[in-house]
Amino acid sequence: EEAKKRAGSKALVARAIVRVVTAGTLTEEALLDSRTANWCVAVGEASGGVAIACADISTGRFELIETDAARLGAELARLNPAETIASDATDFAELATALRPKIDFDSSGGEARLRRLFGVATLDGFGQFSRAGLAAAGGLVAYLEHTAKGSLPFLRPPRVSRAEAAMAIDAATRESLELTVSAAGTRKGSLLDAVDRTVTGAGARLLGADIAAPLMDRAAIDARLDLVTLFHDDAGLRDGIRATLRALPDIGRALGRLAAGRGSPRDLGQLRDGLDGAWRLGERIDDIADAPALLRELAPQLRGHGALIDLLGRALVPEPPVDAANGGYIAEGYDAALDDLRDAGAGGRRAIAALEGEYR
Repeated sequence: EEAKKRAGSKALVARAIVRVVTAGTLTEEALLDSRTANWCVAVGEASGGVAIACADISTGRFELIETDAARLGAELARLNPAETIASDATDFAELATALRPKIDFDSSGGEARLRRLFGVATLDGFGQFSRAGLAAAGGLVAYLEHTAKGSLPFLRPPRVSRAEAAMAIDAATRESLELTVSAAGTRKGSLLDAVDRTVTGAGARLLGADIAAPLMDRAAIDARLDLVTLFHDDAGLRDGIRATLRALPDIGRALGRLAAGRGSPRDLGQLRDGLDGAWRLGERIDDIADAPALLRELAPQLRGHGALIDLLGRALVPEPPVDAANGGYIAEGYDAALDDLRDAGAGGRRAIAALEGEYR
């Protein structure tokens, strides 16, 4: 339409690359495995240190892993990323699937990129970052900006972890143990496949991450086992929680699509139903007597966003469609002007039908 205004019906339409689609930057539901994280990672070096920045843009998860050259291969094998980005001047080029300019991995530039991305004057509120961590994060954000052509996908603030917190397992040993992938390269036949009884995609992704990174801290292991014991011993509680979880949509990936501008009315409906279901799940967890520490920490995080739940509940029909182009996803009574247009459309069709019958 803009081209026609400029030069009539034969005008050239402006063209531009608006997105570069790569394996690590997918958000489309049909192209992703709901039970597996889709990591895009970048390797950074600075001040003699090495770090990995990893993001799953389908859910907004963003992590920084402080490691060293000796453990780097084991960490990448654990993550099993869809893409690995590195500087074109790095010594780890053979581990990367794509090389980017060295300037993208400057630690000072990385710090500036993170401050700009999250709209903060300082990163102190997110934790302490090494120069290598900032270099890796800067390289990853620069790559995501490149693929999204300026429309950066949704990312949560980065969470820093130490490689020493989990057992180091090199790629060959990991392949031999078949922890999350069998020798044939499939999930079927792996340890994860044998023990996975999760009822949500998010739960399956979390279980896969836990199996891939065995804990080394005894206190953390005991805290996790306390939680396992609770649900092992109380079958009624376990079945009730599982039933509630089974009804929840994958709001992490729905939010990722919405934030990337590729969402649909159905994604808004999933966000509404997921937040509402999480609130009710949190209330149920609050009623558990002598709940383990991990469960007490989780419960408050399941409640919130009451105004958003109410807004989406009033604005959307119970089952919104996938395609927004055909309309029909705004609930009756939410917008008076829209209701008037709908009544006029329906009334006009009725009047024409009545007139047709009269003439006949």
